[in-house]
Amino acid sequence: MLHMIKRAMAFVLAFACLFTCAFAENGNNVVATYNGGEVLLSEIEAALESELNMLLSTMNIYRQMTGGEMYTPTEDDYNKVRETIATAQARFEILLSKMPELGVSDFTEEEKASLKKEAENYYLENIYAYMQQGISMEDAAYYLATQGLTVEMLYDNFYRSAIQEKVTAALEIDETVTDEDIQAKYEQLTSNYEKNYAKAPTQVETSANSGNTVYFMPENMRYVKHIVIISENEALVSEYNTAIQKLMAYESEYATVTAATYQPKYDAIVEKAIKEECLENIDIWEAKVEDLKERYLESVRDEIDQILSAIENGESFDHLIETYSDDPGSKVEPVKSNGYLVYENSAIWDEAFIEAAKALDNVGDVSEPAVGTLGVYIVKYESQPQSGKAGLDDVKEAVIQSVLSERRSNNFASLAEAWFAEGNIQVNLDAFK
Repeated sequence: MLHMIKRAMAFVLAFACLFTCAFAENGNNVVATYNGGEVLLSEIEAALESELNMLLSTMNIYRQMTGGEMYTPTEDDYNKVRETIATAQARFEILLSKMPELGVSDFTEEEKASLKKEAENYYLENIYAYMQQGISMEDAAYYLATQGLTVEMLYDNFYRSAIQEKVTAALEIDETVTDEDIQAKYEQLTSNYEKNYAKAPTQVETSANSGNTVYFMPENMRYVKHIVIISENEALVSEYNTAIQKLMAYESEYATVTAATYQPKYDAIVEKAIKEECLENIDIWEAKVEDLKERYLESVRDEIDQILSAIENGESFDHLIETYSDDPGSKVEPVKSNGYLVYENSAIWDEAFIEAAKALDNVGDVSEPAVGTLGVYIVKYESQPQSGKAGLDDVKEAVIQSVLSERRSNNFASLAEAWFAEGNIQVNLDAFK
């Protein structure tokens, strides 16, 4: 299955490259105009590539799952992407032109560097999420590229969003927030969060770990911190990752052919042989993975012993994370302070990480080293959050900011649409040819 996905992604990337390179000689073509300015093809080529990669990736994965033929974009598909990106660029430039009259300045180089760092961290977190599923770093980067997700595109998106936030914050609104406003918004937020999170507790993990206010906490959640050690033995890591991928591929295939919704494609004898082959290979690769786990553990034994000795001597776990951990996400707020919020039956984390976290009985307990898909985990039970709706006093400031944010957003949306209409944006699709 992984090899099939790679082949589809290779086609996607090759097609996207052809699409992008086709415009290399026409970079000075004016693809859109607006009152007082113009958009050049060279200014949006990266965004075009990213958008097309996402389109091709989404469509081809869908068609692969449904047994359809490889998706080939039509000229109309191309034109929709071109018009969307050119219009977005013109709108952004109109927004920039409004900044001086609103008394808003662009970001300093230091602030831009900070945004770039945020983009890099977010990118690494996405890489890390793939790696927790047994996918190598190289393949993870490959898959992200097919979705148009690169550090450069993330930075561009972060920068544009930050500019919009600056402009939005500069617009005047009524900042009077009454007790009635607060109570109404609090009830709305806690009710919505309870509705969304009570039945899907893993969603709150993502929200909390991204730094969002948690207005409702499901039961059986805990905050944990961890140290991740990745072996420097590249050959061993490669062999280990390959074994995990093989095991996951056979497990996935077996789950598919034994599912209640599975429609047999061959006669009963062949179908039986397929299932037996899957089970046989699952046993083979499970044994291989277990053997490699032991070898992996031994390859980082010196570091593990240093860490465990430091913990026994009372050294700060936070300091040990900064010193030893190969997980960049654990060194970024809010995870740096709070730890990762995890659910006992979470489906978004590596099983070894979740099992290590669940095995800890008391706040402050530290796990034995556990080998997972990313490397070796040493997990600390950091805290136990209170389940249920957050108390108003605990989230009051966030509620007030939510009221004001909604007002600012509505105000910006109204004014921005008027600015864009006045801008008289015109897209020239012929300039792309």
